Amino acid sequence: MIFKNQQRRLDAAELLPLADYLQGVSPILVNPYCHPFVKTTILETLVRLQYSESVTINWFDQVRQVTPSELELMTNRPVLKLIQKTIQNILGQQDPIILEAALAECQMTFAYLYPFEETVIDNPEEWGQALIQQLGVFIFEPTVPISEKTIQWLKKLQELTEELVF
Repeated sequence: MIFKNQQRRLDAAELLPLADYLQGVSPILVNPYCHPFVKTTILETLVRLQYSESVTINWFDQVRQVTPSELELMTNRPVLKLIQKTIQNILGQQDPIILEAALAECQMTFAYLYPFEETVIDNPEEWGQALIQQLGVFIFEPTVPISEKTIQWLKKLQELTEELVF
């Protein structure tokens, strides 16, 4: 319910003039209790607007600065594309529904990490294989070692997804 309220307010804020929008969303970006998906939505909006001022964001208990105009949209990030390629290479010959589910899960977990994904994802191939393994829709044995760091991050991100109630 909390996420639904945050999302509804965010939708209303997007109708405001830019100065009012910024005034309204800046506290959200630094609020440690706001869902990371909401923060990513705000950042993506600022990227689309090519907003050139630095903004502060509380990202997994770290306060960071980012300039939206210097970022690519999340879907254009090279790390995401490499993870998706790994998933497509492994699941491309499987059931297309499984492939789509894996790609959707990939994009959701990646959204939480944007735009600082490279501080978490050391190896996109490992991350893609770990995501497939986490889905558990069929027996899959990764061809690369899956680190404890990756397992813990995926667990944390899965818990965030479970908080979402649309």
